[in-house]
Amino acid sequence: MDPACSPKRRRVGDPGAVCVERPGTKFPEVMLFVRESKMGSSRRAMISALARDKGFGVADSFSTSVTHVVAERNQPKDVWSWLKNVSAKCGLEVLPEVLDISWLTDCMESGCRLPVEDRHRLKEESEEEVCTRSSSIPIYACQRKTPVNHLNRHFTDALEDLAEGAAFSESNGRALAFRRAASVLKSLPFRVARMEQLQGVPCLGKHSLGIIQELLDLGVCKEVEKIRSIEMNRVMKVFMSVWGVGLKTAARWYRDGLRSLSEVRASPSVKLTRMQQAGFEYHTDLARPVSHVEADTIAGAIRALVPNSFIAITGGFRRGKDVGHDVDLLLTHPDEGGEVGLLCKLLQYLDEQQFERDLRRYASQEKAMSLSSHHLFDKQQNTFLRANTEEEIFAHLGLPYLEPSFRNA
Repeated sequence: MDPACSPKRRRVGDPGAVCVERPGTKFPEVMLFVRESKMGSSRRAMISALARDKGFGVADSFSTSVTHVVAERNQPKDVWSWLKNVSAKCGLEVLPEVLDISWLTDCMESGCRLPVEDRHRLKEESEEEVCTRSSSIPIYACQRKTPVNHLNRHFTDALEDLAEGAAFSESNGRALAFRRAASVLKSLPFRVARMEQLQGVPCLGKHSLGIIQELLDLGVCKEVEKIRSIEMNRVMKVFMSVWGVGLKTAARWYRDGLRSLSEVRASPSVKLTRMQQAGFEYHTDLARPVSHVEADTIAGAIRALVPNSFIAITGGFRRGKDVGHDVDLLLTHPDEGGEVGLLCKLLQYLDEQQFERDLRRYASQEKAMSLSSHHLFDKQQNTFLRANTEEEIFAHLGLPYLEPSFRNA
């Protein structure tokens, strides 16, 4: 074992610390390890090379000789969890300094080894600090910050599946309790690793805490897996994916022995409402997630169709989601009646744009051409193709010309 990192070694900078010099470096008492997580291999290699050029020793892998661990954009708890794990494997009792990369960049800029300041350290959070922070979580969702990408998805997915199963069984009280528990877990600014961290956290009943405990201990929960395997829950979820079909209708279809959408459509006893008929007819399109780019495209189309209007995207996209099942928009216009006829104009515009997107896809994948609103480019001949009319574009692509009335794709 490297004597500089034997179990009795003291941390560099501690009183009485013994430094083992490393020849060929400007700062022989320092051996850095640059953590790759969140940084990537290319940036880590660049940072390591720069540090070596400035006279620092840099280890390619963690070992007992490491005195300083440097991380970038890492949560302190994640670094400390990793460090304790690798240190235990190599028998290291005195842990190295755990620092933000800002300390290393400051050192390289100044050309000397700077003292470690409090702002540089990635501190390990004490149990008391975790519990104190947990007890300050507000009870109401409107008082909490709840990001889209939170840290406890493993637990919230399980609780939301239980909530859905309870709703299918018409146990509304249990469904609400599970949803509230999932909601508060989404707002936690830390990843739950121990039950002690949940002391004082509101909205976590005995049942929900039991689910979390089992997930922590085993990684899976029998009750959750059972709910996920129940046929009724799976079938009703499919039924309710149809626009216009609610819980009671889905339950009635299941009780009647129906198990698929095709069976529903073929059943002579099922009388669909007008809304449900539309839901079945456009089910494939409506089930496809809508991207943020598509939402922006629709908003932009409305701005072009209704001059002087104000358009705001609301709903899930406003909350930061990347995809959604629909697009919620708020439209205002300074002139009363300025929005009249908007829906028909929008549908006609979107019909033309869907069609145009497929035309561009055909040009790219079948003809090795690039089609945009500005040009038609032949990639094989490396030349722009002259086209003054739509007919000429279709001819270049080898397609029969379609009148606009036949482009309702």
